[in-house]
This record gives sequence, structure tokens and C-alpha cells, in this order.
Amino acid sequence: MHRFEAAKIRGEQTIQVRLINCTDEDAFILAVKANTWHGLPLSRADRMTGARQIVQWHPDWSDRAIGVATGLSAKTIAGIRRDSADFGQQLGKRLGRDGKRRPLTAAEGRRRAAEYIAVHPEASLRESPARPTWHRPQRRMCGPVSAGEWIRSRPGPPPRP
Repeated sequence: MHRFEAAKIRGEQTIQVRLINCTDEDAFILAVKANTWHGLPLSRADRMTGARQIVQWHPDWSDRAIGVATGLSAKTIAGIRRDSADFGQQLGKRLGRDGKRRPLTAAEGRRRAAEYIAVHPEASLRESPARPTWHRPQRRMCGPVSAGEWIRSRPGPPPRP
């Protein structure tokens, strides 16, 4: 409204606008994002308040996605999420900036990998449906790996001639 009032004071008959048909929540998010980077930027306290509201409206959004909208870091958003009253009622997946839903923990992928390895012990890692989520899965299933064992299992430099 401040642009409209300024145009009236200047005596302008028309004003250039961008009309967006969206919900009040989406309009709020767009306003926070727009006011984070140009004009008179929002203060940190205003951005934190906006982030709290977005976390409340969209608990399924990732910390980075909310951080981009508010100009705050993902760690700050994680702290806001932790401090919120309904932190214990988190959803199982979050919507990332790329539009994909990802699990909060890798436990589901590890469980699927363990089931697959139990049924197909001879299978290579490439054949597993959960291969991107695990690192040295056979060793993890057998218990923790010591640092020395992990270092010895890594390929070393080629032998000297």
C-alpha cells in the first residue's frame, strides 16, 4: 500500500503492479522473500518472525527452503523448528528446494538396505534399491567399525617401485 499512497501524493494516475493470485500464506512468504533482499530489508527479528510463521504453516518444507525465503541459514531455521511447540510432531519427510520429498533420517534407507542384503547377500552395492543412502553397509550391519579398520579398508596409494 505504501507505493499506492506515494503515487497518489505524486499525482500519478497509474501505477505499475504485479498481480499475483495466491493465498494469504503464499502472499506472506513472497513478501518476506521480496523484502529480505531489496529496498529497506527486514531486520533479523522480522525475518525470524517470518520464519516461525512459515515453519508453522509449512512444517514439511526443508530448513534450506525456508532459509532461502527468509534470508536465514538452514541452521537458524533448524533452531526455530526445534524451539517450536510441535517439534515432536514432525512429518516423516520434508519438501526440498528442488521440489523432492526426502526423509528426515536415513533410517528407512538403512532398513531397506539391511533387508535387501539379508535376502541377497551376494548382490553388489549397485543392485541395491537403497544404495545412495549407505556407505560400507556390510560393515555397519556387523557393528561399529574402528578408525584403524576403516583406514585399512580404504584403497591406498600405489606401491612404490
